[in-house]
Amino acid sequence: MARKESNVLRRKSAPLNGFVSQVRLARSLQTVSCVVVGERELKRAEGPLAHEKQDEAFISIAVAKRRFDAQLGQRLLAFARHKRRPVARVVAELGLVETTDAAQIARLARYRVARAEDKVYAEVAARAGVIDRREAAAVLVRQRDLYADGRGFIRLAALLRSDKRITPETDRMLRSRVRAFEKAPKKECVRETCRALLLVTDEVCPTCGAHAPIPVANPSGSEWRLSEMSSVG
Repeated sequence: MARKESNVLRRKSAPLNGFVSQVRLARSLQTVSCVVVGERELKRAEGPLAHEKQDEAFISIAVAKRRFDAQLGQRLLAFARHKRRPVARVVAELGLVETTDAAQIARLARYRVARAEDKVYAEVAARAGVIDRREAAAVLVRQRDLYADGRGFIRLAALLRSDKRITPETDRMLRSRVRAFEKAPKKECVRETCRALLLVTDEVCPTCGAHAPIPVANPSGSEWRLSEMSSVG
């Protein structure tokens, strides 16, 4: 019985063994200075959001930029999860993407994940009546423009606090509601020009006013469009 289990484990790990040898080869071809610089850049780019969502966004962006194909991307993602390491580091160590390019893609992935989360935060704040939808849209635009101008990515809650639109207590309340909102079943607005994220119980889209029939529920929470990360601006 033990022999059968060991054979099963060998078969499961076989597709990953090739990656291990490639990692070792890539490391042997790198100079010490390249490794040090790459580590620093990737560490800064990963930031506090180095988790599964960011890894998925990294693969999506890298495939869109034609650094590798989607099939290889899924294998890289599986290998990174198996090793419990950020996929950006794995890709750079394999030599598939240069360290500076991997760091740039990791920064973009981090931005897009956080941006998607902040869009959910804005939706919850508007539903709670803390800010109206026009103001929420304006703050999201300002957030995007600050990032584009090289001012860094400033979270939506920080922008609202600096504008004195929310207090720390309001922020905690909204974060609690965000968690509840993420767990609730979702649907999209049927209007092509809107496609806002709605709760299944919504009868009317609060963004455009369109009638909102109950369709098959979409994925919930801030994960609702991670499969379309390349379109998040």
